Amino acid sequence: LAEHGYTYGPTFQGLTAAWHDNHHTYADITLPEDPDTVTDEADAFDIHPALLDAALHTIALQALDTPSSDVSVPFSWTGVDLYSTGARQLRVKLTPTSDDTIRIHLADTLGTPVATINTLTTRPLPTEQLTDTTKTIRNSLFHIEWTTLPVQET
Repeated sequence: LAEHGYTYGPTFQGLTAAWHDNHHTYADITLPEDPDTVTDEADAFDIHPALLDAALHTIALQALDTPSSDVSVPFSWTGVDLYSTGARQLRVKLTPTSDDTIRIHLADTLGTPVATINTLTTRPLPTEQLTDTTKTIRNSLFHIEWTTLPVQET
């Protein structure tokens, strides 16, 4: 993924293996072995954000098969069911259900279900929006503005 411009910090490099057949994409995901940060936090989340993010990296892998100037990014989630918590490793199965929707099954290394996402809808994002952060910040609608208020005597 890094060769194609997808760069992730060390916490979000948990995708250890991925493969696909004609209908599904599969992946093995592992939390990084950093006892001072990520792995100590695993029990604080139902599903650690780094694990879920790494599972979604397989969507980017699928996109490499169809060159485009856009990247598919998560847009909406429906039908999310959680079966267990505290996982540090996941087996992921992604099944496209349409051009912009995917069904995701997450299991532990023994195959026990951890979660299912019935429908993850993706939307295209131009790759230049991923790299040109100065334009986004410069044209942001949000900014800090301080207003001096009169002091009220009590």
